[in-house]
Amino acid sequence: MRCGAPGDNACEQCLYDACCDETRACAPDSACERYLNCAASCSGESTCLEGCAAASPTGFGDALALSVCMQSQCPVCSGERDTFEGCDPNGFGACQSASDCSALDSGALESLDVSTCPACEDLAAPTCAACLSDQTGLSAACSGCVADWLSCAVVSCFLECQVAADSAACSECLNVAGCNTQLDTCGFSG
Repeated sequence: MRCGAPGDNACEQCLYDACCDETRACAPDSACERYLNCAASCSGESTCLEGCAAASPTGFGDALALSVCMQSQCPVCSGERDTFEGCDPNGFGACQSASDCSALDSGALESLDVSTCPACEDLAAPTCAACLSDQTGLSAACSGCVADWLSCAVVSCFLECQVAADSAACSECLNVAGCNTQLDTCGFSG
């Protein structure tokens, strides 16, 4: 797989274009693929999923990075419209300020990489939001809101929304789990 390679569908094309490094890290025979295969056999059971993450922490980190990139950069993979477009500096959400809109317009979400923030082992931790704020230039409130959404998506819908997953199942999971409601509090539409 090479960056910019033509994909078999719109999701693959987006992943090759916007999440190339993360997609490469989850190539066949990678730690990421081993983690994903293990997680797929868990049928959503949390103890089993924790065991897979413990058995392959690098694979879990790579899968998490791919999931975060896919959710933030490739909404086509989950059947959603472009989630992080149209920042309104006068809007109601945690990310709707002039400085956050400027950072978002400058590509703040493209620089988001939770795998480089050790504090993000717990996406809901305030220290994770602080690290993401430093990394992206987004406000602490916006970074915390985005981290809360990512936590919801990863914890509740990781398997449903992973690469090559059923986009309808992903969308339904994000709605049922309340992740899209969380995204609305940031000022984005889910």
